[in-house]
Amino acid sequence: MEDQTRILEEQEEEEIRGEMLIYKEMKSRQKQQEIEAKSWDRYISRTSNYNILKEEKAQRKNYMESNLKHENAAADRPAKLFISHILAVENTGDQGPAGVDVTLARTSV
Repeated sequence: MEDQTRILEEQEEEEIRGEMLIYKEMKSRQKQQEIEAKSWDRYISRTSNYNILKEEKAQRKNYMESNLKHENAAADRPAKLFISHILAVENTGDQGPAGVDVTLARTSV
């Protein structure tokens, strides 16, 4: 008798878990439909009003122009050239290039 009640309780718990899962899926679908509906409404209101379309186009144009200005500003700057003079060379005792300390003086052109 105890086995039957335990089995029945397990079945009830399994049914409840299944129902909870179905409920979560239904709730998720409903939330997704609400989000899609809001998105569609925003799209319709944005594309149905000519003034809003003009404002968006102007905003995009300003954004693109500002990006181009930043890119062109870097390209317009001349590269800085330097002339270096060796002031001192010291040997540190290590082998190869790591063993030489060079002191330079730079002058921009």
